[in-house]
Amino acid sequence: MQAALPFPLRRRQHLPTQKDFMMLITVDAASVSELRRVIVSTCGDLMLYMRVKPVDHASKMKFWLCLNKKSIDSVIGNIMRALPQAEFGRITPMLPA
Repeated sequence: MQAALPFPLRRRQHLPTQKDFMMLITVDAASVSELRRVIVSTCGDLMLYMRVKPVDHASKMKFWLCLNKKSIDSVIGNIMRALPQAEFGRITPMLPA
């Protein structure tokens, strides 16, 4: 008989709607913590998910954010104030499932 393994509690998954957008941001690796702090403090529950990937031999990091449309302008403004060197990529609407 196998022992039961504990499973982490799973958040209820939110499916994208027409009000959700994907945003790409690239920052220096040293700025990752500050960018995460700005995003979480600005968006809170309006952020659906965040993906981070190292690029350029880990000297830079790419962030993919899935955000509610209401939070896009405030996130961009706060990131530009905190991290003026941040590079903003394409912002695209998420397609409903």
